[in-house]
Amino acid sequence: MIRAINASVRHQLRLAFAIVIAISFLSTGLAIWRLQTLSGDTRALTEQPLLKKRLISKWLLNMSVGAKRTQIQ
Repeated sequence: MIRAINASVRHQLRLAFAIVIAISFLSTGLAIWRLQTLSGDTRALTEQPLLKKRLISKWLLNMSVGAKRTQIQ
């Protein structure tokens, strides 16, 4: 009878530990998936202003070069 009680407690502990490990793996997988999604969204948000900044920079450079060419001295 004592062995039956110990075995059921052992079984319960193993089951509980397995559940904790499974939840841990699931939450880790979900976190990795969400971080990848967030990374893509962040990249999309930063590329658009960066593109505008580069275009403005090129425009300003072209305007200043053009202004220097057409300056009358």
